[in-house]
Amino acid sequence: MVTTHVLWLFTILVTCHCADVHIYPDIPEEDGLHLVPGSQVTLSCRSSEKINWIHKSFPAEELTPKYDLYVEGEEHVSNLTIPIVSYKHVGSYMCQSTTHNKSIYIYVTDKSHLLFKPSSFDLFAALNSDVIIPCKPTHTAVDVCLYDSDYNKFTDYDPKLGFKVKDVTVFNSGYYVCEANTTFTEKQTFHLSPAEPDLPVPVITSDGEDSEDTILDVMVGGTLNMMCSVELRDMEKIQGLLWEMWPAQKSGMNDTRVQIISEDKEIDEDTREVTVQLIIHNVTYQDSGNYSCKLLGVLEGSQTQKHQAVHVLGVNESYLDVSTESKVEVLRPEGFEKVEWSVIWKSSAKPTFAWYSPQGKEIIDDPDMDRYEVTFEKMKTILAVHYLTLKDAGRYTLIATIPGIRKEMNFTLLVESGAQVTLEPLGIYYKAGETYNFHCNVMGYPLPNVTWLFQKCDQYPKCDIDFVEIPKDQYEHSVFNSSEIVSTEIRSKFIWVANTPGMLMCRACNSVSYQKKHICNNATIDLLVTDLTNGYSITGPSETYEKDDVTLVCGANKYHYAPNISMKYQSVMGNGNIVNQIINNPSQGIYLNTVATKYSNTVHMKLSSVHVNQSGNYSCEASRVGHGGEVKGTEVVWYNMHVQVLVVPKFKPGSTKTGSPIYSKTGEEVLLRCSVLGTPPPTIIWYKVRINY
Repeated sequence: MVTTHVLWLFTILVTCHCADVHIYPDIPEEDGLHLVPGSQVTLSCRSSEKINWIHKSFPAEELTPKYDLYVEGEEHVSNLTIPIVSYKHVGSYMCQSTTHNKSIYIYVTDKSHLLFKPSSFDLFAALNSDVIIPCKPTHTAVDVCLYDSDYNKFTDYDPKLGFKVKDVTVFNSGYYVCEANTTFTEKQTFHLSPAEPDLPVPVITSDGEDSEDTILDVMVGGTLNMMCSVELRDMEKIQGLLWEMWPAQKSGMNDTRVQIISEDKEIDEDTREVTVQLIIHNVTYQDSGNYSCKLLGVLEGSQTQKHQAVHVLGVNESYLDVSTESKVEVLRPEGFEKVEWSVIWKSSAKPTFAWYSPQGKEIIDDPDMDRYEVTFEKMKTILAVHYLTLKDAGRYTLIATIPGIRKEMNFTLLVESGAQVTLEPLGIYYKAGETYNFHCNVMGYPLPNVTWLFQKCDQYPKCDIDFVEIPKDQYEHSVFNSSEIVSTEIRSKFIWVANTPGMLMCRACNSVSYQKKHICNNATIDLLVTDLTNGYSITGPSETYEKDDVTLVCGANKYHYAPNISMKYQSVMGNGNIVNQIINNPSQGIYLNTVATKYSNTVHMKLSSVHVNQSGNYSCEASRVGHGGEVKGTEVVWYNMHVQVLVVPKFKPGSTKTGSPIYSKTGEEVLLRCSVLGTPPPTIIWYKVRINY
């Protein structure tokens, strides 16, 4: 049941608070406000934001409502007044703020006018779209029907909007009759004309590249291959995409050289691509001229097209031109974000391109070449190098080829960098008197100058005040090229005989233009000379036997250890957990002697005529000190001595028996065996007739 609210000669206020609109009296929006002709109505809208009323233009100027806009306190107020209500005022009125809006629909109960009067009865709708025919009543007590020219009745109806015709096609064009009935019948006639939406323009490509605004060259006897394509929204309908008559087409599609391939494929849920490919094999001079690809819409005469000029060249007319507006030599600092070269080409056939790095490797899509970027645009190829390093310096080459023609362009990249110096030590300690080869690796551009320097440290860690430059005849350089035209790396070798401890420095200097100054960098290592194995050790004989005189040497370098070195003994017999300090005791055959050299402090322990009970673990203990002489802890190294029992030599079974004659023929081999057991291993001597061999 529809509720009707009638206003006679008094005013209804429509009030908006804040950004919302509230209607008074409280009429649900779906019901609408019902008025009678001749009444007056004022719609009032209030909001904390600026507001305005929105309504379609009225058919007669005198029917235009009057607007009153003012601010009351913190509210914006707009009053819309219709002094004399007419059936022509039927419709929706919207009050709109910045962020919100509210609408009210006005019906006018006019018994003489049953149908809303639109501004026009000629309607236009895009193909494949929906259209509303504004066949609607002035008030809700009126029954409304809509028929087409075949007297088909429509049912998709909203009294505030009219009837909806869905998915308009050319078959929906024509006249529609709107009919209202109460005590009498009122009719309106609408005319609907489908309109073609703007058709997209086809795109012509050759070998995957847009050929727009260019003449497409093809060699006589070759193959012409052009693709015409267009993207359409899924709802868009067309009659077709086709190639029009071309110069050599004399008998329609019967030319056996011609191949046409059409395809309609979906790109995504809203878009599809229609293509038609034209291939002409064994091209002749008659194939030169203008070609046209045409997109036909659904309506007659609706079309767009694209033209392409084709020029057929003779065998001797092929050409390939490459040029650049980029600088052929570029100087940039290391770490620079990007350098790029752009090459423009013109050719009688599409060339193949290959970019090469300074190392002569082709630049391809490979993770090892991820800082290189090669792109191809219309008639252009671009090489970019990102985040420059010294190794990027050198000559880059582009080679472009077509059958019978090869063109080459070279570009030089110079990468500036201060010297980068690497000097690796060969160890912690260096054995006195031995010779060592040190290598200093230097990178930079311009190519740096390399110098070796030495600082004496006879009382390490105390050193001489200054580094002294080593004469140049004591070291040698090898220069390496990052490419055939740019040298960025030096390897310098210094030969040193371990004698004096100190610090070795490799220094490299060059001038970098972007910093506008001379820059030096260096690397330094310590050279600690020692006469001990690894700078701290205990040594003794590899084999020990009863009654041997044995000497153990315990030593620690002067750089990292205090001179107070001690030796201890842990027996492997009986209670092996007891560790005894070893002291000088000549009466027991133990002799301790302290020796200080240029590089170390040592304790020499001599054991006279050792016996088995002296087997065990002998330790050497020294205090490790810091550069300031502070003790950082005690370090221990061990020597295990195993005293072997003497065993008198005796012959093993299997030795040749003595006293028995051995007979052999001339020329035969005679084998004599002598196997002996004993500790230490006996020395065997053969005699013949008391002659020593």
